[in-house]
Amino acid sequence: MDAAHITLPLVGPRVAPHGTPAATEVTGTTDGADTTESSHPVGLASRARILALITPHQLEASAYVPSYGDLLLGTYCVQRQLGRGSFGTVVRARHMVTNTAVAIKVLHNLDGLHLGSRHEERAYRSLLRGCSPHISLFAKVLGGGIDRGFSCTVFELCDMTLYDVIRGGANLLPLPSVQICEIANQIIRGVAYLHSLGLIHTDIKPDNIALRRTDTVTVRQLDGEGVFHLRKILASTAICIIDLGGVVTFKQASQMKGLLCAPMYRAPEVLLGLPWSYGVDTYAVGCVIVELFLTEDLFHPEIASDREHLTMIERVLERFPPDFASAIEEQMPGTFHISHAASVIFPPAKEEFSATKHAPAMQRILEAEHISARIHDVELVDLLRNLCVVDPARRIALHIALRHIYFDKLRHYRHM
Repeated sequence: MDAAHITLPLVGPRVAPHGTPAATEVTGTTDGADTTESSHPVGLASRARILALITPHQLEASAYVPSYGDLLLGTYCVQRQLGRGSFGTVVRARHMVTNTAVAIKVLHNLDGLHLGSRHEERAYRSLLRGCSPHISLFAKVLGGGIDRGFSCTVFELCDMTLYDVIRGGANLLPLPSVQICEIANQIIRGVAYLHSLGLIHTDIKPDNIALRRTDTVTVRQLDGEGVFHLRKILASTAICIIDLGGVVTFKQASQMKGLLCAPMYRAPEVLLGLPWSYGVDTYAVGCVIVELFLTEDLFHPEIASDREHLTMIERVLERFPPDFASAIEEQMPGTFHISHAASVIFPPAKEEFSATKHAPAMQRILEAEHISARIHDVELVDLLRNLCVVDPARRIALHIALRHIYFDKLRHYRHM
């Protein structure tokens, strides 16, 4: 095997003596943070450019193909593949000396990607410099290096992702309402901490939030008919946020355009091609919490266009405010119909109606229900309405969302 270049492990977090830093709006980069596009060619915009320039065959040929027993970085023995995305493969491996299980992200061997192999390490260092106990809400980055041309980043191994949980993994559904509240609180605290440092995650989704453990305990639960049943629930709801590969600074975000986030978690401003900021994370957090409660997708997975997606948002979350819609209509005529209220024009007026193209979308839209018809926790619905406000200027900041009445049940539960 070719020699591997290995970087030293990261230093552990230091906790500030007076608690966490205040979550405040930051209009520039964090002091000492090195997460700019120029420093990291694997940043958000560059990754999109790379994808646009290569063929599916080139993408496939550039991917790391894991095999049991393969050595990465000369130290980690590969056990199995955990997942694969657009830019890399994630494997489970064990340290040859300590026998510690880890996750290793192996980026595809493409020009431009290897230059940014330390992007997640540097983003994690920015979190460490915040000197906050909230660092525990993120998967530790343990080191990294180059192996046979592949850029590798080593992480602590977390357990099942929320995507797996929502899809029925470990038979945990439905989660008890207090556990949903605990997980929601942690997600908001973690992303609020990123925002307090002037950083935006840009890819919040169930796949990027993992449970640290999936140990269960058996409890007796009373059903609606007064009968007790045995069921398994999580022994701990501790989570960790993973994948800092798309992290950008507030300043960087103000200079960027284009799509980001997984399609079903894109905020309206992204779908409309508008400038975006911290609110894209806030909106995505709200969508994740909805899905954790519903145990299914918030939006139909077969949505075929941004216009259909906007129409679905209007149907499931809220109508677009007339002043917001009017401003969009001035820039992009034909997006909204505006009278006493605003509504998305679908199908687009410039498109001739096609039963083949538009009828399935119309059926999906007609079948969509507002979240208040599907979630009967009034306080949770109010929190979600604040997180998923369609106008980013009116969307709640995450550090303020932590004070929402929905989380009062946690304080009550802890004092029982």
